[in-house]
Formats: sequence, structure tokens, C-alpha cells
Amino acid sequence: MLRSLLVFISTLGLALHAVADAEKPVFSSSDVFEREWADAPQISPDGREVLYLRRFNDIMTDRTLSHIWRVNIDGSGHEPLLASDQYYASPLWSPDGSRIAYMTAYEGRTSIHVQYLESGRDALIGTFSESPSELAWSPDGETIAFSMLVPVETTPLIKAPKKPEGANWAEPAQVIDRARYRDRKTHV
Repeated sequence: MLRSLLVFISTLGLALHAVADAEKPVFSSSDVFEREWADAPQISPDGREVLYLRRFNDIMTDRTLSHIWRVNIDGSGHEPLLASDQYYASPLWSPDGSRIAYMTAYEGRTSIHVQYLESGRDALIGTFSESPSELAWSPDGETIAFSMLVPVETTPLIKAPKKPEGANWAEPAQVIDRARYRDRKTHV
């Protein structure tokens, strides 16, 4: 009888423990700072290595950061290539695989860099107030192209005539000098 009572109490304790665990949330809001994920994988030209962005949310700055990591295609040699307090983006192998182009964002400005993999040297290509995107190497590896919004000041094609005193004119004409694209696909 005593043994049956002990088994019952033990079973009841385990059941109560399971119920208590079931009431705990599976995911809490602070868990977002524990997550890391891989993004933007780039296979080397020889097919032996992969570059990728290792992204995470920094609890101290409340920002998403990313570092550039390198790994052999078989999973060995997994290590950070570029990791500091900067935000790294768009890693791209040169055609011969000896360099990578990438971007950093720091204090509101975006820079394009080239990392020489054998020596570890880093060359700053340029720093921009507008964010460049879509890095691309030329086939010979000598040039890097990118897209970037370049703000320009426009002047109207015409100037409206001065309205005579006491005249009752319609609202002034609206001049639209920018194309605007809208996706006409219906999203479900």
C-alpha cells in the first residue's frame, strides 16, 4: 500500500510539473535577442567555399547586425571573416575568388570595401550618403558596379504666369516629374 501511495505521489508530481511547464510561453519577446540566422549565401567561383551573412539582434543597441562568415562546402573551416560593431551586407566573390566586395553601414553612411583574402588587407572603395545596392564585379574582376539613388534638384519646365489682381483662376497646375511604379499584382 505504501509503495502504491509513493508511486501515485511521484506520478502526481510529474503531472503537476508537466502542467506547470505547459503554461510557460514557448517564445518570449526577449528571445529575439538569442536568435541568429544565415542570410545571403554566396558560393565561391571554384565551388569550395561559401560566404554568408550571420545575422542577429543586438540587445545593447536594439539593432539587427550582420557579420560575414566563411565556411568550406563540406562544413569545415567555419569562421568569421568580418565581424565588428559595423553592419556588413552584400558579400560578393570576385570572379577569380581572391577577393570579396562587401558593404558596411556605420553612423548613417554606407561604404563599399574589397577584402583581399590571402593577405587580409581591406580597401575602402568609397563612402556614400545614399545607400548603394546590387554590387556586381566585371567579368575580368577589375571593376565593381552598383546601383544608387542620386538625388537631383529639378527645375520646372515652365513657370506659371503671374495671376492678375482680382482674377478668379483655377487651382495651379501640378507638375509631376517622377515616375512611380506600383505593382498591380494582387497579393493574397
